[in-house]
Amino acid sequence: MYSLKRAWSDGTEAIVISPAEIFEKLVALVPPPYTHLTRYFGVLASHSKWRRKIILKPHVKKGFVALPGGPGIQRMTWSRLLARIFKIDVIRCKGCGAKLHPENCEIVTSPPLIAGILRALGLNGAPPQRGPPRVVYSDLGFDQSPACED
Repeated sequence: MYSLKRAWSDGTEAIVISPAEIFEKLVALVPPPYTHLTRYFGVLASHSKWRRKIILKPHVKKGFVALPGGPGIQRMTWSRLLARIFKIDVIRCKGCGAKLHPENCEIVTSPPLIAGILRALGLNGAPPQRGPPRVVYSDLGFDQSPACED
């Protein structure tokens, strides 16, 4: 017996279905073997005369035309992206306006050196404290006694 969420307009609230009827309805949903599960109709069908007018050409992608032997699409650097999105010019010195060269900069990875730089800038040099756990397992009522005792 299958209970319906809402009663039908004739008042039916449940349907009695035999196991054979359930399998009959499930088998109807299984696609035939060796067939595609996605079918295209209308202008997207494979034999439509308008299909070649709407599908993308291999040499045209997203509005850019790739020329043979051309330079191709160039990616933006992180500094240009920051300047474009946030209006921040990270490669210019705030004091003198000279252009900075990131390839000449050194990456600082030593924790004591980083803490010293932060303290010199007037910031807290200690790493942030770890927050409390979201779930306190003792409140869940589990038995936390050892599983086996010697």
